[in-house]
Amino acid sequence: MGDRGRQPSLIALFLLGIVAFTSPGLAQTPPEVVLVGATSGCEECSIGVTRTLELEAGPGALGFSDAVMGYSAGSAGFVVVDQVALPERFILFSSRGELIGEVGGSGDGPGEFLAATQILPSEGDSLLLHDMRRRAVSVFDGDHTFARRFLLPANPGITGGWPAILRFADGGIVMNAALGSVEGVGLPLHFVDAEGTVTRSVGSGPPSVSSHGHPTQARVLAFASPSTFWAAHGSRYEIELWDREGALVKSLRREVDWFPPLEEGQAPSLIGPGVQGLFQDAGGLLWVLIRVPNPDAPGMILPERERLVQEGRGAMPSRAEADRRFDTVIEVIDPETGTLMATRRLDEYVNVVDSSGLIFTYEERPTWEGRLVVWALELRR
Repeated sequence: MGDRGRQPSLIALFLLGIVAFTSPGLAQTPPEVVLVGATSGCEECSIGVTRTLELEAGPGALGFSDAVMGYSAGSAGFVVVDQVALPERFILFSSRGELIGEVGGSGDGPGEFLAATQILPSEGDSLLLHDMRRRAVSVFDGDHTFARRFLLPANPGITGGWPAILRFADGGIVMNAALGSVEGVGLPLHFVDAEGTVTRSVGSGPPSVSSHGHPTQARVLAFASPSTFWAAHGSRYEIELWDREGALVKSLRREVDWFPPLEEGQAPSLIGPGVQGLFQDAGGLLWVLIRVPNPDAPGMILPERERLVQEGRGAMPSRAEADRRFDTVIEVIDPETGTLMATRRLDEYVNVVDSSGLIFTYEERPTWEGRLVVWALELRR
C-alpha cells in the first residue's frame, strides 16, 4: 500500500415535517461548533498502516468482489458479506484469518437472506445483518445462532460510505435513510425502536423537500459511546455528535480545498470526494476516511457516462474500477479540541472494519479469486 398507496404529496409531507421540526418537542439548544485546524497540531504524529492478514473465500470460491466486513466479539473474528459473490450468507474467519465457515443461505427461512448488504455495528455481542431485498435486519447471538428478524421502515443509506445504521444496547437503532413519512421527509436521521417503529426523525436543519433523497442527506455513522454517535455528512467535511434522544451535541467542521462541499440541488459526481467511513478509537480520537479522485488514474469516468448514471441509465463503477480511480485520505482528529493530529493519503480505495482500527482493501488475482487484505491503523507519536 502506497501513500498519496395513495400517499400524501411530497410537498404536503414536507410542510407537515416543517411543523414537526419546529415543534417544542424537537427544539434544541444550539450545538457546540468546533473548527478543525488547517494544519496538524501534533508535528511528531503520523499514521501507520500495517498489513496484518489476508482473507480468502475458500477452495472453489469465486473470491470476493464487493464485500463489507465487520469484527465480531463472538467465536469468530471477522465477518464478511459479499454483496455480489455471496449475497445470501456471511462468512466467518478467525482473528488470525482462518476460514471457519458460512452462515445463512438463500431463502425466507430463519437465518436466511435474499440480499445481505450491511453488517451493523452493535453495542453488545449480537451480530446484525441487513437484508436489502427483504428490508429487514436479522439478529444473531454471540455464537452466530439466529435469534430473530425485524423489519425496517426503509433501507438504510442514501449514498456514500457505510455504515448507515447503528444498533443500541436496548435494541433500538438509528439509521440514515430517505424516509417518506410525514415526520421523516427531508430529514437524514431516524430513530427506530426494537419493533421497527420510527420514534423520531431529526436533522441539523429544517427539512428540505429539495434535499429528500439527495446525497447532501447522506450520513456515515459510528458510535462515540453507548449512548452517543457520530454522523458524518457524506458530501462535505462536517461531522456531528448526536445523543440517544436525538439531540445534536456538537459539530466538527473542516475546510480543505480537496473536499469542496456538495450543495443542495447540485448534481452529485461519481468522481467527487466523499466520506467513506469513520470510527472513534479507545483514546477518544476520531478517524475519518475520505475517498478522493486519483489524479494519475488513466481514463477517468467520462462526463457522458456520469450523466447516464445520474439519470439511472448507467452502471456505477465496479470495485476494481474504484480502486484505480480513487485514493483515500485518512485523518485523525481530537474531537474535544478540534486538533488535527495527523493526515495521510493512500493510493487505494479502502473500507473500515467497524470500529476496530482496521481497514481492508481488495487484492486482485489473475484467477479472479480476489481476496481481502486487512490493515491495522496506528497513530504514531
